[in-house]
Amino acid sequence: MDFLSKRTDRFHAQALAFSQSRPDMITATADEILRHQFSFYGERHCLDCAIDWDANPGTGHWVHDLNRFLFLDPLVAAFRETGEERYAGKCIELILSWIAQSERLGFSGTRFMFKSYLNIAIHLKAWVECLAAIDALNSELLDDAAFKTICTSIGRQLEWLDHAVPRARNNWVFIGCMGALTTVAFLPGLPGSTEISARSWSRIEEALARQVLPDGVHDEMTPHYHLTVVSCVLKSLAYAEWTPTPPSPAIRSRVGAMLHYLEQTLTPDGLQVAFNESDPDCTRLVRRTLAIPLASGLLKSDGRALESECFPWAGMIFMREGTARGREELYLAFDAGSFGVSHQHEDKLGFWLSAFGRSLVVDPGRHLYDASEASFRSFLASTAAHSTMTIDGQGQNSLAARERPGAWRPLAPQPLVWKKYPDGTCEAGAFYNLGYGATQMAVTHFRIIFFFSDLQAWAVVDAIEGEGEHLMESRFQFAPGVLNAGPSQVQTAFPDANLLIQGRRGDWAQVSIHCGEQSPRAGWFSPGYNRIEPAPCALFSTGTRRLPWLGVLALIPFRGTAPVDPAITAECLSRAESKYLPILQELREKEAVS
Repeated sequence: MDFLSKRTDRFHAQALAFSQSRPDMITATADEILRHQFSFYGERHCLDCAIDWDANPGTGHWVHDLNRFLFLDPLVAAFRETGEERYAGKCIELILSWIAQSERLGFSGTRFMFKSYLNIAIHLKAWVECLAAIDALNSELLDDAAFKTICTSIGRQLEWLDHAVPRARNNWVFIGCMGALTTVAFLPGLPGSTEISARSWSRIEEALARQVLPDGVHDEMTPHYHLTVVSCVLKSLAYAEWTPTPPSPAIRSRVGAMLHYLEQTLTPDGLQVAFNESDPDCTRLVRRTLAIPLASGLLKSDGRALESECFPWAGMIFMREGTARGREELYLAFDAGSFGVSHQHEDKLGFWLSAFGRSLVVDPGRHLYDASEASFRSFLASTAAHSTMTIDGQGQNSLAARERPGAWRPLAPQPLVWKKYPDGTCEAGAFYNLGYGATQMAVTHFRIIFFFSDLQAWAVVDAIEGEGEHLMESRFQFAPGVLNAGPSQVQTAFPDANLLIQGRRGDWAQVSIHCGEQSPRAGWFSPGYNRIEPAPCALFSTGTRRLPWLGVLALIPFRGTAPVDPAITAECLSRAESKYLPILQELREKEAVS
């Protein structure tokens, strides 16, 4: 097994992957796997001694994770921690079990296991890293017969994967290339390794140029999948010195800009902005990615504090005091961009707000990737789950605008307004005009957000323009907790940090709160995959009004529970009223030519 001989240090590092966990937690997880008890996203199932790798006992995604073999890591970590060979033996046994079933069925393309693109790409990486770590710790455990069987199967899978990557779309390209490059880095003697290496690096470079916008944002407009792409490229680059051919320098340059955007998506209180299909609680993965030495060297910020910033092609805007404030920082992320090419939600002009160490207005997450009765996916993708406006009870319908140029993927910088002043005050404005409801009702929603740094407050101005009379509802999705309503206002009730949203008198006929409702669904938050919990949603309703219509809201964050000074709220509303008209006129002009 001479292919391992020069990589001992790296293999030991892989064996240490779980060393940050307590030894008892490592062995407890590994012991469960010895008993064939597998847990993914909080869902645990005990499988038979002879595992059927293509049978799914759980939710739609569960068996995919089983076939991705990421459970090998705790087994390797337990082997390193205890020296007990049963953990390493189980790794080899499970890999051989999968291969045996593959051979019986002739690698025939069943749903979850064979020729499942993502599963093969991910488990190839897991297999070679695991086997290398085991061999580095005890080279006698992986005998020649098992090694030959595994390498033969890896070669077949790698060949299939190499042919499948050109048909892949979006982030799948990067996942496939990562699996291929990791494999040829550890097994350079496999047939075609040099050619596969060259093709994979070329495909990564081409996909970055094609999919990543000039401002460094991946065109799915989804922080979770932006992270996926960055992570895959960094993992590939980590093995670049071992791949048969080198990567282009252009790859590193492009990833540097992507890392900077990734930093901006982290909220001060330790979550990730969950626009589109993302998980708010994936911060640990984000921070782990940013902490990789290679990533630190590529970051354009060079450790400087992050400031308010607009990513003009993606239309993502961040209003913040500056990261030197730490968890206490005031932070608002505004989604003013295109729909995105995949994993989209109907949520344009929504936002996330964090203040004084707590996320208060949030994006709702994604829950599950299936259409079962238990899944909240379709609701969480709808406008009703986000902090933007519905018209006559109807949500945005960007989905129907697939063929409209620039509707899903921008062809130029977004037609928005962005201004940042020396004192930290910011102004941002954008519009949505792709229709509401199944009929694509033709009204336009203009939204302007002000950040007044001296008041430590925001104001939101909404204008709805079109024909006829309509019912407008401005929705605000809050994090789980108590929310109280009053005349034209709502206010959270946390002990440490809170938010008052106060409407201008006369703009709103009614304010209501909906939390944990099922029919129809309203007021839900998914902090992570396969997790869902009630969370209050506030609806500011106009009643039926003739268009055009305009409303103004003050958003006042504050520490503790003392009431907000009414003078601050009045000043915030007054400034917004005095400043919005030139911005609205500029947006109208941009909308007219969009």
